[in-house]
Amino acid sequence: MKRLLAALALALAATACSAPPSIPPSGDVGSSQGGLGRAGSKVNLFVANREDVIEYTRRGQLVRTIPLGQHAPTGAIAFDKSGSLYAISDYFDVSVYAPTSRELVRTITNGIFEPLALAVDRSGNLYVANGHNGFEGNIAIYPPGSATASRTITDGIYDPESLAFDSSGNLYVGNGLYADSVTVYSPSGALLRTIVDGVRDPESIALDNRDDLFVANTEDGDGRTVTVYAPGKTTLVQTITDGIKCPQSLALDSAGRLYVANNANGTATVYAPRTRKLLRTISKEVGAPWVVAVDSSDALYVGSFGSTDKIGIYPPGHALPARTIDNYALALGFGPP
Repeated sequence: MKRLLAALALALAATACSAPPSIPPSGDVGSSQGGLGRAGSKVNLFVANREDVIEYTRRGQLVRTIPLGQHAPTGAIAFDKSGSLYAISDYFDVSVYAPTSRELVRTITNGIFEPLALAVDRSGNLYVANGHNGFEGNIAIYPPGSATASRTITDGIYDPESLAFDSSGNLYVGNGLYADSVTVYSPSGALLRTIVDGVRDPESIALDNRDDLFVANTEDGDGRTVTVYAPGKTTLVQTITDGIKCPQSLALDSAGRLYVANNANGTATVYAPRTRKLLRTISKEVGAPWVVAVDSSDALYVGSFGSTDKIGIYPPGHALPARTIDNYALALGFGPP
């Protein structure tokens, strides 16, 4: 992925999709992109942009605004099981906010440089993807409550853009345009395998409940595929092309339906489980979508940035929004009130 300011300029012009990526899955409390952790029944919607994280009810009612500062490069957020909120708040900072009060409790600077993505595992360890935009980078891992990295993963990491976990706790890392790979690591951090077949600038990755891997191949704005891989395999088993144009973000619902934010053609597309056939195309109030998320009722949330700064909330099975929120979104997440 190219330098972020250039990407944002492209976004505002709505001419390509090399924009700040959506955040990776955030464990068991909620998910914003990737569909791994899905929103439970007692959660609110959190919308992240470059200045703030804004909390809404899932019906779109404003709860509060949590300032991030002036230089939040990607808007990436994540939650742990306790409900603590993690947010990339600067090019060298990750801020941590308390559950409920959302007061700032600590700022992590140790080991942080050019962070792009966040994820939290089942044990509450925070993973930070550092060093995008052409850096070799690393994945820095922070134990619960700590502001100091306990270890880093460097083997196979280059320009890391996206993070996800499978059901066994293995970590998947989408390595961007300079590497075009997805690398997979055991919970101890050992490199298990490298996937390159069909991978082109993987700004979003997701796994379903069978641990099938989905990769959104953005290709620096020209991508037209989402590729699918069987559990534990490195060989491409399926390529989704129908309706795909610069896939920026992925999400999965409880039935295994796949949702894709297509930034370059202004749509969110929905695909059937297993067959991956196109079920419907959503364009109403979508604008230039950056991120998709699905809650526990299978309602779809589509966040846009650029030509239409809106978040659309779509009931299950519908192509028209039940309501919209006037705000732009680089990331969406679900967390406790």
